[in-house]
Amino acid sequence: MYADNDKDAFGAPDTAKLVCPPVDSEGRPSGEVPRGFASNDPKEAAMLAFVKGTMDSEGHPPHHLLEEAREADWTDEQLLEALGEVALNEFQSYIANAAGLPQDQIDASVLPAAA
Repeated sequence: MYADNDKDAFGAPDTAKLVCPPVDSEGRPSGEVPRGFASNDPKEAAMLAFVKGTMDSEGHPPHHLLEEAREADWTDEQLLEALGEVALNEFQSYIANAAGLPQDQIDASVLPAAA
């Protein structure tokens, strides 16, 4: 499951932010890279709605989204972990933007000398 709400070009393609990796029917990583806040899985959709609601409200999600995530069998620990992942990715973007890092970091020769 991925949450994509970033407006810069840092991170994975289209700046998808990992919340929890998509898995196949046997619980193994599927290798899929979905985008956005949509999921066909009701449990994942509840988590994504909670994460999006938190991001859209600058940390104050509507209470019903928290309750819906809990009703979908997400524990408080899992919800906090998901928010922590998003927060770390946002922090990385802030640091990269403040440091003036180039958007395309594939070629190390384009990095500033101080990096």
